[in-house]
Amino acid sequence: MHIIYRNFFSLLRSGAFADNVEIEPMSSYKWRELARIAKAHLLWDYICTGVNRNHTNIKLNLPYDLNRECNNEHTNKPILQTPHLNACLQRRHQQIVDSELHNIDTSHDSLQLLDLIVSSTHLLLSSHLDFNRIIEIGLFMRQRGDKADYVKIENWLRQLGISRFAALLGSVLIALLGFSEDELPFVANYDPYAETLAIKTLKKNITPEEWHFRINEQGFVVNNSRQFRQNMKRSITFFQYSPIISISNFFYNFAHSLKEIEE
Repeated sequence: MHIIYRNFFSLLRSGAFADNVEIEPMSSYKWRELARIAKAHLLWDYICTGVNRNHTNIKLNLPYDLNRECNNEHTNKPILQTPHLNACLQRRHQQIVDSELHNIDTSHDSLQLLDLIVSSTHLLLSSHLDFNRIIEIGLFMRQRGDKADYVKIENWLRQLGISRFAALLGSVLIALLGFSEDELPFVANYDPYAETLAIKTLKKNITPEEWHFRINEQGFVVNNSRQFRQNMKRSITFFQYSPIISISNFFYNFAHSLKEIEE
């Protein structure tokens, strides 16, 4: 792994989970590249917290302006919005929630963890790996994980068809953010693709490109073909994780795009 990414995940661990980490000295250019990546993925606040926790480390040789920016940084972590799920996933998820809420032994903590996994899975299929949600899953497991019912969660993930997606998300925490497999009971098997997926995500510009269908000046229906191909490729990549969910998510996005066509 490149030194920029090693330091990135070390500071992310320190900032999000208060872990003791190793920092490697880098050039000003590389520190600026790390800052650019963190800001693009809305993780700069966590990185700054990590920087401030390690301010006495002589290897943390940030450029003066970045160091000053971190010292002046106020906690402004992004508010996670619940994404609109595709019909297949939404229907199954709502059935589970309704059934659990009517149980005598309702487990609200288990439902909250399920919500985090479901929304993270949807974003992974529709756009990108969301590190803020990965961190929220990690924080939940460290702070309230012992209150969740993992027998229920295992059954729910199986009903939703996203057990392997849950394992992939958890494996990111294991591979890059200092978690052990024992801390993540919902991870049935460690997924070695997690690190590759995380690095690929950091290398991308995550600003969503417009791939919805539009009518051009000549009256023809057009769309962003490059982004369309990327969505197709993403669905193919994750087909082995859950064929039904991957296909339904692609066609949900396709149908949603058609609705954007101006009358």
